[in-house]
Amino acid sequence: MTPRRGAERDAQLSATARGVAFVCRCALLSPLQPERLSRYADKLDRARQRLGAFEAWKPTPEGPLKDRLAGYKALQEASQALLDTASMLAKDLGTPPKDNHANISMLEEHNILSEAPARALHEVAGLRNRLVHEDNGRDDEIAIDSARRLAPDLRKACEEVRSWLSRNG
Repeated sequence: MTPRRGAERDAQLSATARGVAFVCRCALLSPLQPERLSRYADKLDRARQRLGAFEAWKPTPEGPLKDRLAGYKALQEASQALLDTASMLAKDLGTPPKDNHANISMLEEHNILSEAPARALHEVAGLRNRLVHEDNGRDDEIAIDSARRLAPDLRKACEEVRSWLSRNG
């Protein structure tokens, strides 16, 4: 084999490898099993239910502590369900799950999430961590206002993931 042919063959193999990687980055590695689809549905339902609970309870910064804590718990569970879904999708797309922000960015890059829901999910991941760990105290007014502002886009994230799964799962 001449050096040129070897280089051409390497270029072909490289192009083939890039094509395979491209397919893996843009589509599920294999069709999802019914059990896996059920797990996605459970996570998305939990997120929607907890967002609904937060909105229905209407916690206020000056309200009773138990109401604020219940609202925070609902938000924490909604955000965790969405973050778990992002991690599951990363795995099913052939990308090793990483930290929450990397997983969310991957969903945006694959057009699973649009910009506003992705931005809201990035923000709620940080808010969730502050609520759970009470880093440097907690400002209830900022936390509750942020949660109220993010809730519609988090609901949209649920819808976009569910829609993508119905088309591609």
